[in-house]
Amino acid sequence: MILNICLTRVVNDGPGKQYGFGITRDNKTVYVPGLVVDLFDLEREDMGTWTEADVFPDPNMKSDYVANTLVLDCTLVEALRSEIEELRNA
Repeated sequence: MILNICLTRVVNDGPGKQYGFGITRDNKTVYVPGLVVDLFDLEREDMGTWTEADVFPDPNMKSDYVANTLVLDCTLVEALRSEIEELRNA
């Protein structure tokens, strides 16, 4: 599922010390794994920014969601949402 999240914490201190956290608009916590932090080169300066993220429920139940990836092309997101809505209404 794709949610809009605000990055609230980013740690990018090299391999083994990369992770982050975010919060959704409805105050659910999102864990951002080191792989996502590394792949998108997130830094402390990114804290406080809103971004779209593909998330799934945290299987370890330590947060509400885990970010699978960040979505940088919002036009793609809107196109997918439109397509999903069309399929639901078909």
